Amino acid sequence: MEGFGRHFTFDGVIKDISLIEPERVRDFLNKCPDEIEMTKITLPSVYEIGGKVIGMVIIAESHISFHGNLNTGLINIDVFSCMFFSFKTAFDTAEKYFPCNRVKTNFIERGLEFVRT
Repeated sequence: MEGFGRHFTFDGVIKDISLIEPERVRDFLNKCPDEIEMTKITLPSVYEIGGKVIGMVIIAESHISFHGNLNTGLINIDVFSCMFFSFKTAFDTAEKYFPCNRVKTNFIERGLEFVRT
């Protein structure tokens, strides 16, 4: 049965908090769509607010977002798409930019219980 796309979440505690910096997050969000064979339609927006770095890039298939806490080292990456993409490639790209001591991931095949028309 074919679903409506995929959703990948990556929650981790980063090994080096200094890697949670706006330019690195911007670079990740700029290159991740190509890595997972998606179509970037905006430049990444990245902000540092109140001890957190947050960012998002809009892709034709949906979005990729990043949240990082500069105090705790907790990061959250979300790849949401209406198309197929490689979970392994998404994980490898996140881990390359933001190596973590502990990681929890979720790989969700979306919409499997709905009939495509």
